[in-house]
Order: sequence, then structure tokens, then C-alpha cells
Amino acid sequence: MTRIVVLSDLHLAPPGRLATFHATGELADMLARELRDGTTLVLAGDTFDLLQVEQHPGVIDLLGAASRVRTCLDGFASTTGGRAVLNALRTALQNGTRCVVIPGNHDPETRHPEVELVLRQALGLDSDDPRLTVHRRGVPWNHRVGDWDVLVGHGNRRDPFNDIDVDEIRSAIDGGAESYPLPPGSRLVVDGLNAYKLAHSATDPRHFHFIDAFKPEVPAVPLLMLYLDPELACSKVLPTLGMEGSRALVRALRGRLRKGGTLRAHTEGNGASGAVTDCLAGALTDSERLAPDATVRALEDALENVRRDRTPAASGMLAHGNAGGGFRPLLRAAVYALSSDGAHFRTDEVGAGVDAPIISEHLPPGCPRRVVVAGHTHAAREIHVDGDSERVYLNTGTWSDLLRLPTDLPALTPELLADSGAIEALDVRLEGWINDVVAGRIAPLRRLSFAEVGEDGPRLRWWRPDPATLT
Repeated sequence: MTRIVVLSDLHLAPPGRLATFHATGELADMLARELRDGTTLVLAGDTFDLLQVEQHPGVIDLLGAASRVRTCLDGFASTTGGRAVLNALRTALQNGTRCVVIPGNHDPETRHPEVELVLRQALGLDSDDPRLTVHRRGVPWNHRVGDWDVLVGHGNRRDPFNDIDVDEIRSAIDGGAESYPLPPGSRLVVDGLNAYKLAHSATDPRHFHFIDAFKPEVPAVPLLMLYLDPELACSKVLPTLGMEGSRALVRALRGRLRKGGTLRAHTEGNGASGAVTDCLAGALTDSERLAPDATVRALEDALENVRRDRTPAASGMLAHGNAGGGFRPLLRAAVYALSSDGAHFRTDEVGAGVDAPIISEHLPPGCPRRVVVAGHTHAAREIHVDGDSERVYLNTGTWSDLLRLPTDLPALTPELLADSGAIEALDVRLEGWINDVVAGRIAPLRRLSFAEVGEDGPRLRWWRPDPATLT
């Protein structure tokens, strides 16, 4: 093995209303040109999207794992682009490339032993062909290239909302269990994200086709969903977070304001609902926080108005247009939570949520020359830890579409939160941005990134020029 190429978060799926991968031509071209004898291709999780499918069973389907993956592959191969991708990979394997598949949180069924056979069959390999394997262990895939120690994992093990206990799911498979529970983040996708995308047609002014471009993060995306369509969020999204409807959110916010709050200051052990509540509380202005009863009442009234008046929003208008300013803190909190974990499009930023824990665990001072590669966050990274050229962290990013976030947002400092005029201007700006997104005036981004480790070292690469001006 002289070279490793790592792709992650492709989200390959059959065509349809929930599909998020639209770069078949680019991927087929990349595989045909980059894979060669001596190269190992590592597909580091979320290669397939088995969550964003209609009529999902609501659990990790262990009994039907092989069937679900086969259906996904058959649907993907039914398109010209899908066939081109599979043919390019098939040709590469015939010419000496090896392929390792690592399960992620969108394709956890690939952990089932029967899936390896399905993948080999789809690529024209014999049932025992070692050129394709599935890495089912609970530790990162580990190999050497030259004098580099290479560790590759998906990254969801460091995300409490999307973590899947590998030992538990292995025991469930070995014990013949029919299913295994989905983590909260997956529940958010299946019950919330999918509901949004299916509920509104392309002619509906609230056609939220863009919602998964933000990645289903907690707490940002639930707050954004509440802003965009509170009624649907109260019935489909909040229950996945342990909140049975809007009254549970109101009660949680009231309790949180009695304790104070800062943005993303999540209370240990209170789970997804606490993360959402803390995030919302932390984005409130001084006046909103100092008058907690009035603030909670404004949100409560806005949500009640939505329940009472189900008239669809007029074209170009969102929920807040019908229900008053009670929704503004929701949008403020959502956008800041989306953009507060480092600059998403800056490859030299360490994201606090997943990147930092992985670096701390696997790239400590004094470790041997090592590169750690992950995905999951959809944010491409190349970090030379502490400026050390022998401790490198790479995140492969995603080949799914992304959206540009508002740039140059002011920090939510105490001074800003106390300035009513500045907050008013900020809220108007954020409302303008989300209206532009809904109206399709902000084009999606396609950042086709991958990781490469050769004998000359590791690097983040772009299949076509990186939009490096994105900040």
C-alpha cells in the first residue's frame, strides 16, 4: 500500500425527493482518474444515505440490512450517473485498487456482515474477494503509508447526538436482533428533516429543499425548523428531542432563563432538548433575558398563533410574518449556532464539536508521525496540530451540497446584546438572508474535497478548484 485516498459523506441514494447527492459525474470522473494500482480507497462513513428514504422503519434495520443496502444500490444504479460511479469503482478494483468501507451514522446497516457480500456483488467481485472489505471494528481503521501512521474513522463517535455504540450494535447483530435504536440525530433526520422535505412541493413558497444543506445539527437545525414552519416542527421535530410539542419548549426555556444562559453552553446530561434550550437562551438580548416572562410569552403567543391560524404564509413570507417578533430569537440562535463552531469553509479552523476531541485523543504531543482522517462534520479541514508537520488532522468534508452562511456576523457580545438598535439591524439582516435562501436566490455550493496520504505525506485535495474565497 503506497497511497490512501479517503472520501466521506457522499450520501449516495436512489433518485427522489429526499436524495442529497447530485455530483455523480464529478465522482465518476474522480474515481476513474485518481484510483490506481497501489491505492486504497477508504469510504469513511455515510457513503450511502439509508436515513433519507421514504417510509423509513424508524430503527436501524438489522434484519433487513442487506436488503436495504441492495435496494439503495439498485436505485442508485438505475440512473446514468449512478452507473458511471459504480463502473468507475469496478474498473479501479479490477486494476489493483482496494476499497475499505467504514460505516457512518447515515448508513449504520453496513455494519451487518451480510452487507459486505452485497457490496462485492454490486461491483462484480467474488463473494470472498479481499479487494473490498467493511471495517466493522469500534476503533479507527489503521494502516501505514511510508513512515506515516494513518488512522481513519467517520467521526460520529465524538458526536453525542449521532453516536452509535459499536459494541452494542455488534452484540445485537450477533444475538439475531431485528433492529437497534436510532441515535437522536438520526431521529431528527427521519422524523424531522424528511417530513420538511416531503411536506412542501416545489411550487410551495415554503419549499425547504435546502434544509439538509445545513446538515442536521443539534441545536441549530431544530431552531431553524421552528422558525421556518413552527407547526410542523412542533409535531415532527420537537418530539425527537424529547419535547412533546411547543409547551415543552416554552417550559424548558422558562426554566433555563431562571439559570441564565450563554450560546451553546450545554448543560451536561440534559441531552438534545437541553442543547436547543441553552442555545436559544444564549442568543437572547439583554432586554429579552431581563424580562423572561415577557420573552417566553412572546414565543408562546407566536406558536399559539400558528396553531390557531393555519393559513399558509404568502409567497416570500415565513412563519414570523404571521406570528410577530416572537420568532426572531429562534432565527438568531440558529444562524449563530450554525456558524459559531469555527468558520465552516475555512480549512484551517478546528471545529470544537468533533474535530477538537478527535485531535486531543489521537494526535497528542509526542505521538509518532501520524495523520488522522475523519468526516461527519461536512467541513473540510487540514490542520497541522500546534504547527507540527508530523501531526496532521484531515476532514474530508462532503460531496453533498452546502449553503453559504452569512459572513462577517458580529460576535454576540454583552455589548451587542445590550444594543437594541444593533440587534434590530442584525435581525433584519438574518431575516433577509433566510428569505433569500428560501426563494432560491443563494445558490448551493459543491466543495468536492477528499484526503490523500502518500509516501510524501498527507494533504486535503479538491477535485475541482476549491472556492477558497469562502469565509
